[in-house]
Amino acid sequence: MIAFPLACSRRIRTTVSTTNIPISPPGKPGSQLHHQNEGSHLDADHPANGVPFARRSTGTSEIAPILNDLSKAHPDLTIDLGVNDRLVDLVEEGWDLAIRIGRLQDSPMIARRLAPCHMAVCASPAYLRKHGRPKTVIDLGDHRCLGYTLSHAVGPSSWSFGSNGDIKVPVSGPLRAGNGDALVAAAIAGMGIVYQPTFIVADAVADGRLEILELDHPPFDLGNIYAVYPPNEHLPAKVRVFIDFLIKRFAGTPPWQRRIDQTTDRN
Repeated sequence: MIAFPLACSRRIRTTVSTTNIPISPPGKPGSQLHHQNEGSHLDADHPANGVPFARRSTGTSEIAPILNDLSKAHPDLTIDLGVNDRLVDLVEEGWDLAIRIGRLQDSPMIARRLAPCHMAVCASPAYLRKHGRPKTVIDLGDHRCLGYTLSHAVGPSSWSFGSNGDIKVPVSGPLRAGNGDALVAAAIAGMGIVYQPTFIVADAVADGRLEILELDHPPFDLGNIYAVYPPNEHLPAKVRVFIDFLIKRFAGTPPWQRRIDQTTDRN
């Protein structure tokens, strides 16, 4: 996670953590920061509900590399970056800001949408040559699927498809892990098929180590990436600066999706 200590005016503590995002709903304090097309409730049946998804990967692959530009623009700003696999209590632990992935849920917290977060089913060229290419989600039952143990949606025994995640497909495979980067590394080595957010697989897809599989049903809608912070009548300048920086960097098509799109255009 990335965090800025609340007591220090030029030091910001930020954290990258979980999928289940409590957010202040429209009509309550902080609702003016919501995009008009965003809902305020998390669907209890949605596969992303309560799933801690790829927090470490977000922090290391997409947040940490751009912090040097922030530091150059604001050299007097010190950044405390925390990356972990748990839902952090921002107020209790003194964090200024969290980067979280998922869908909105009622809470006093305020959120700014940074970017969409899509899922992708991928395999290495070597795996596809040896085991064939699945055409449908049902075909995945005959393949070696690498399960993410922290998610019911893409877990070791079942994967969810369709925008609402209402299509459940039984899967199995030789590896299960609670870290998306580990599963992607195994998939690159040819161990099986992986189902992860596009920001985790983007580099491997861009350089040809993984291929995105087009199946007969789309991946489930994981939601968005948000900057989340406690309500405050006067937003600290350090938090505003950091959020504005992230919004600008991720505006339009986020960088990881551009890498994937460029690969698709070449092919």
